[in-house]
Amino acid sequence: MNYIINPAWFYFMSVSDGLVFIAIISATVFGLICGAMVIQISDSFGEEERKAKRIFKKSLVFLLISVLFAVLVPSKDTILQIMIAKYATYDNAATVIQTVQNAADYIIESVGKLK
Repeated sequence: MNYIINPAWFYFMSVSDGLVFIAIISATVFGLICGAMVIQISDSFGEEERKAKRIFKKSLVFLLISVLFAVLVPSKDTILQIMIAKYATYDNAATVIQTVQNAADYIIESVGKLK
């Protein structure tokens, strides 16, 4: 089949909102972990401090990835706008206008024949 809009986009639209929600939750969790590790680092010495720094660094990486996902994954509305913009071209608009004019002419001719 030759789709105007690929049905996979509708699936991605429904999944994108869930991805953003999960990214926000995970960013919050990793942000809290980073904050706890900063407190742990300031209160500990030696091996505990090194372990807390490793956890902090890993949590910070996951925090940044989660924030990027939350910001960069488009919402359902954004995907719809992209799809509309893809087909809202001057050529398509001219074709639609021509089709409407042809339909109007046909209606006028049909009404004229009835008289």
